[in-house]
Amino acid sequence: MARLLHKKGTVMMKDDVLQVFVSGFLGAVRIHRTLLFVVTSRVTAIRTIQCFTLNGVIFLGSILVFDFLLKPGIFVLGGWMKLLHEDLGGVNVKGIEVEAQDAEAVLEAEGTLDAFSEAGIGNAFDEYFRVVEDGIDNLTSVIFTFAWLVPMYALSFMLNTVWYREIAEQVFQQEKGRLRGNESVAAILRDEIYRLLLMTWSTVLAFLLSLIPLVGTPLCLFYTSWIYAFYCFDYRWTMQGWSFQKRLVFFQEHWVYMLGFGMPRSIVTMWV
Repeated sequence: MARLLHKKGTVMMKDDVLQVFVSGFLGAVRIHRTLLFVVTSRVTAIRTIQCFTLNGVIFLGSILVFDFLLKPGIFVLGGWMKLLHEDLGGVNVKGIEVEAQDAEAVLEAEGTLDAFSEAGIGNAFDEYFRVVEDGIDNLTSVIFTFAWLVPMYALSFMLNTVWYREIAEQVFQQEKGRLRGNESVAAILRDEIYRLLLMTWSTVLAFLLSLIPLVGTPLCLFYTSWIYAFYCFDYRWTMQGWSFQKRLVFFQEHWVYMLGFGMPRSIVTMWV
């Protein structure tokens, strides 16, 4: 059987690797443990509801409303305007508004009659309308992204930073008791800046990995699994007072378990 390095030069057999991976995967989907903490801690319950409301209802909900209500509504409105325009007998070609009976003369004068002879004036107008639709689609997407999504993401990141830490502190105290990490403002700020830089770099690298032909998708899946696992455990390690070096060593020694632990989140992120 194939053997893999594990824990300071020791080796794991292939069956052991699979067993550790499955153990990590199952550890990540134990929803009943999460519900237990939510039920037994008022602070955890409140912060969990706030996170779900902000991220799942407001942030994600606004994206769904835009994609499935606002954008289709804009195109429906544009279709009505097109029908109204046709009913009034007008045709818009190259920004020139003319009556239908004069359109042929204008096109012939511009030397474009032959180009539209087979398709007809109606098809020329349809093509013009599609260009306008594409322009409106791009414009509304840009406005929605920079006027709503970017500010909302910044706000949610700041609030989530506070709420996630409070949840982690409550759960850690329920399991282990007193916090052993440095709780000064400077230490908290340092940890959150480092997490921000870590997640930003990880997102960029995951995107670059996904662009590699053939192997890009599995590489991205493995990489994001490790990142999610590290992010989840990092709160616990911080509250235990572990140095960054100790966190990395522990993570490297248990890379198979971490791969399994982060896999459910990666699957949801990439395909669900």
